[in-house]
Amino acid sequence: MMKAIYIKPNKCFINITSKNKSTGSQYVKSLVFASLAALTACGGGGDAGVSGESTSVKVTTPPVASNFLPADDDNAVALDAVVSASFDKDLFALTVTSNSFTLENSSGEIIPAIINYDVLNKSASLVPESDLALFTQYTANLKSDITDLDGNPLADTSWQFLTREGEWQRESSMISDDVASGFVSIPNVSFDGKGKALTVWSDDAGNLWMNNYVLGDDWDSAELLGFNEERASSPQIVADSKGNALLVWMQLDEDVPNSRASIWSNRYITSTGWSTPELVEMGDDYVDSVQTAMDDEGNALIVWRQKSDLTYYNIWSKRYTVAKGWGVAEPIDTVSTGIGVRSESPKISINSSGYAIAVWEQNDTFQFSDNNILSNRYTPDEGWGEPQLLETNTISRASSPQVGIDSNGNALVVWQQNGERNREQIWSNRYVVGSGWVGAEVIEDDLFADHIAHSPQIVVNKKGDAVAVWQQRATGGNHNIWSNSYSPGTGWGQERLVETDDTQNASYSQVSIDETGNALAVWEQQRGSIISVWSNRYTFADGWQAARVIERETVCSSVHPQIAMDAKGRAMAVWLCRNGSTSNIRANKFK
Repeated sequence: MMKAIYIKPNKCFINITSKNKSTGSQYVKSLVFASLAALTACGGGGDAGVSGESTSVKVTTPPVASNFLPADDDNAVALDAVVSASFDKDLFALTVTSNSFTLENSSGEIIPAIINYDVLNKSASLVPESDLALFTQYTANLKSDITDLDGNPLADTSWQFLTREGEWQRESSMISDDVASGFVSIPNVSFDGKGKALTVWSDDAGNLWMNNYVLGDDWDSAELLGFNEERASSPQIVADSKGNALLVWMQLDEDVPNSRASIWSNRYITSTGWSTPELVEMGDDYVDSVQTAMDDEGNALIVWRQKSDLTYYNIWSKRYTVAKGWGVAEPIDTVSTGIGVRSESPKISINSSGYAIAVWEQNDTFQFSDNNILSNRYTPDEGWGEPQLLETNTISRASSPQVGIDSNGNALVVWQQNGERNREQIWSNRYVVGSGWVGAEVIEDDLFADHIAHSPQIVVNKKGDAVAVWQQRATGGNHNIWSNSYSPGTGWGQERLVETDDTQNASYSQVSIDETGNALAVWEQQRGSIISVWSNRYTFADGWQAARVIERETVCSSVHPQIAMDAKGRAMAVWLCRNGSTSNIRANKFK
């Protein structure tokens, strides 16, 4: 804490500059003017101007805080709220600092803020550096480091409030141009650390496109990136906490007979823009199913499937670091020989510190039922470890694994597998740092044998809260969207319906989660003669709400929705809009 006090005739001027430990940045904390009568509140005083003897009596009554704003247990609080409290007596102003007056979220993280103390009104205010998160409980703390003029400490005081809920916008936005009679790929969307939504896709000609949404503004015009020389497909974009991004895509030279697909990338730096495209990998044979993940510092890992000779497939990985660029490709599974043995469908999740878990399925094409889920763990210090088998049922087929990892490196994996009900069920296994995998368990247990569950998705936040969603057949043949939630303290809960319309088919569910544990699910669902995008909200307090449609198209079918959510609960959903003659990409935001 660096402080300066300037005494002027009849006035006290306080300029408090505090370095916030959370951000390392400096702020001017307060500019306070007071009359000479209040000078002592600034730590001044001096000759009282009274002749003769005087007796000073120290007061031992501590100060008391009141008039809290937002009020204790208030809800639906605005995201730009200023937190404040009043006091019943003058305080020693320099004890009201960013260490003694704090605001923390439900994860215990201190919110960077500017602290002001008003001498005349005996009140302190805390102004968050940026908007608070949606539907999140915050705790304001006044600590005993705060004292009055006689050095009497304030009793530790805290109060809580809940911020407002978000909502989907009434109208969706078209974020790409119409492509006449052409194909537009499923869009990929992510948020950077600054709250900007990034969306990429490819068109029928193999061109790469991008569009950005900036908070407080709107979508830009779609940008043709133009740096791929051959036919591009399957673009993915990931970003770090500073707003830098990495774009990864597949590319094929159609002019060369029997050419192999290759993996390419390009780096976006906020200060300079796009770099030069770079060949990441061209395997000896078939390459596909690339997946990308990035930590907060901009270091990334990719995994993919690669045919290693005429008989088997491996899962490979490569690391990108900001300091050195791309490293060396390496296989991370155990397949080295064996006719027809295949590792496929790799997925990867990475936390802010660079610890990662990759999962995949492995099968023998000559023994269709022998299909297992495997994983490997990456640590920044040691690299990839040894593959681990996540389930031991060798007579039923396991497939479609998905994975999420928390800030401590603990992970959850979900997949589909034939179980005790003699049908496909949703299973899970948890990795605990220091202990390893704890064992597979079923997380949905519908009694009906024909209620096949499949296509699970899972998201995990920093605290380890998780939400899984999947499709499940209902009586009559249509599919519903189901879910289960996980808490580190209690484990998996009871499976719940996310939507209840058994008359229309629901599919292609996706889910995202914020740091509080609130989640949003999106899916496509038949609505009359067209397909629409629907959503439902899950909150830590109330569970799932009522499902609702989030786009109102009447001339096209909206399919393959994707969703991303930032740490503050703001979300972006993107999807394809197809009417047979044209297609484009549309979006809606939850804020």
